[in-house]
Amino acid sequence: MGFKYDGKLYHLTDGPNAYEAAKDGGSVYFFTFGAYGDTVILSYASAGYGGIGDALEEAAAVLKDEGWVGHFSEPEYAEAAQELGLDVEDLDDDQENAVREAAEADLTYTESGWILSYEWGVNDVRPPDGLYAAGVVHWIKEHPDWIDDSDDEVAAVLAQVGATDKQIKAALAALPPEDD
Repeated sequence: MGFKYDGKLYHLTDGPNAYEAAKDGGSVYFFTFGAYGDTVILSYASAGYGGIGDALEEAAAVLKDEGWVGHFSEPEYAEAAQELGLDVEDLDDDQENAVREAAEADLTYTESGWILSYEWGVNDVRPPDGLYAAGVVHWIKEHPDWIDDSDDEVAAVLAQVGATDKQIKAALAALPPEDD
């Protein structure tokens, strides 16, 4: 799911609940991918997620799901095996560990694939922050049925994380009508 903020395109991971993270005061991991950092994915830190490792896995899954396979680099893994004089198809456990160690000098392993270590970065963004708030608003608009709080509670959370009045109104408009 992508959204624009300050003229730049951002994407959210599917896993963590951005609104719950905002309610709890959790941070968001701001991942950049590519030689110029032009692919940006936000992963909110909410309950049940184990920190940056889980957040990176979520971000890599977005890259894979969106078909942005240019960010993955399996050839470097094969090159590491070749440099060690090994065939990547016939590795025992010790050889696999040696290849992984050699490859990880330039690569970061995720379940979605190997990423060039020097082509990704991460920052921790905490509220109140305009980008943080924009991501939460976008998440609410994508998942309005997941919000059980009253409109007043949602507005208070959004204001607390730095959302503008316009963003708060847009998020509230996406929510189902409150029961009287």
